[in-house]
Amino acid sequence: MFVSQSHLPQLLAPAHYRDEGVLRREIEHGFLPAWHLVAVRGEWPAEGSFLTRTLLGHELILWRHGGAVRAFLNVCPHRFCAVTSLPSGCFAERIRCQYHGWEFDDTGLTRRIPDAPAFRPMEGTRLGLREYAVATVGELVFVSLAERPQPLEEWLGGAHALCAERCGGDWEHVWSWEPESPGNWKLAMEITLEGYHATETHAATLGRFPLPREEAMRHDLRRADRCGLEVAYTEDDHPDIRASCRQLRRLGREPEFVYHHLHAFPHFGIIASDAYAVAQSIVPLTPTTHVNRYRMFVYRGRAGGLAALTRRRSTRDLVAFWSRVFAEDAAMTAAHQRGMGAPAQPDGGLVSRREERVVHFQRWCLGLQEAPAGAPAAASGG
Repeated sequence: MFVSQSHLPQLLAPAHYRDEGVLRREIEHGFLPAWHLVAVRGEWPAEGSFLTRTLLGHELILWRHGGAVRAFLNVCPHRFCAVTSLPSGCFAERIRCQYHGWEFDDTGLTRRIPDAPAFRPMEGTRLGLREYAVATVGELVFVSLAERPQPLEEWLGGAHALCAERCGGDWEHVWSWEPESPGNWKLAMEITLEGYHATETHAATLGRFPLPREEAMRHDLRRADRCGLEVAYTEDDHPDIRASCRQLRRLGREPEFVYHHLHAFPHFGIIASDAYAVAQSIVPLTPTTHVNRYRMFVYRGRAGGLAALTRRRSTRDLVAFWSRVFAEDAAMTAAHQRGMGAPAQPDGGLVSRREERVVHFQRWCLGLQEAPAGAPAAASGG
């Protein structure tokens, strides 16, 4: 059931989706205290593998060493050069700066300086790489830029258990996508928070399925900093659902018939049905552009035989389907940004009960603009 008893107002003005000052406060109070999905474990193929990522303007090295992933600022403390310019590679034992060859261990401490006597009387380990917190759940790897981040399990709330179950173990990572797209990050977030647009925006994909009845839906708005959606469904709701259930049973899993969509603000969400799960993180690049990080998992099931062959085919179809859905979302987010940027605006701003999670999110975003300097957004109430 919906929480609201009547329609709701649009709380954010068009300026909230294009103003530099608004974005600065969102980053300070919302994004810097948060955890950010950066990859899955399988994206480090071997010991010593590294990836580089840009996160809110911070250049990072994500290095697998000793079976764990460590995150460091990709800036050498010697002369502030980027340690590496490669998107990925391998540092076998130590991180080595590309400019002068300074080397750093898995704690970021300086372990070798070429021509070290020229730097006397400096103590060899005094300078080192800046390190950031890393936490994992299932196969998902998160980084926080905060000095003392909230534990990941607390930050994710109910999404933590869902990520642990559906993003690892019996569930296999099958697809990654990180498009940079036009549109304010909040518009990209809002389109994930309501299904009202599905019949029009996704006419050829999700629009083939009828909008769920209100009595089959449950909105969870108990916490100000997160929200949830559960939808109960049956095999009889659509032929595609019946086909998916047959395939799932061949793989040895009985369907639960619940669709989950959980969010941790500002920017993380996980979609999970009986056959697949998609983790998503939206990060602003500018007031009017963003990057959307997707990681998809499918139920692994029995190995070998016809069931495994059918799973490979269904996985290919799922990836193609959700690629189209997310591309449709991106196109509509760009169109929404054009509307928000128009010099003349109509009277209006009306939100349906079916879209009430959007208003819940907007209320939290308004709190970021009112927070005192250095304070994170409120984490309770609402």
